[in-house]
Amino acid sequence: MFTVAGVAVFLCTWYQLPETVPIHFGVTGRPDGYGPKIALAMLPVISIIMYISLSFGEASNRFNIPWKLTDENREALLAHCRKLLWLMKVHTSALLAYIQWKAAETALSRADGLGAWFAPVFLGGMFLIIGWFYARGVQLAKNSFGDV
Repeated sequence: MFTVAGVAVFLCTWYQLPETVPIHFGVTGRPDGYGPKIALAMLPVISIIMYISLSFGEASNRFNIPWKLTDENREALLAHCRKLLWLMKVHTSALLAYIQWKAAETALSRADGLGAWFAPVFLGGMFLIIGWFYARGVQLAKNSFGDV
């Protein structure tokens, strides 16, 4: 859904965008690098490739995890890995769609960057997802009766 939203923002704003657009934002969320508007086409392309790649990973039973797989915990840990990939896919798709939208809004003088909260919220979300994955994985590796 977020991937489609990012592509839609790109397509809907393309003809309105000036020739020079923000292509890099600093830690405060304000633009600190500019380039040609075609550079904004990279975000939807990256988002689509990332979405497809993580979707293939979700369908896989091949994961590199720090826990020993046993007959008792195999299904729970594999389901847990698939859930991680799904969460990463949603989070990263949302991140890229938001950047696409705010870059276009900034280029059109309707916004002043990503916002100061951008880096803490998206990085914090990523760390929470990874922390949850590891903590829950430890539980599942020890106990095969866990609910994923």
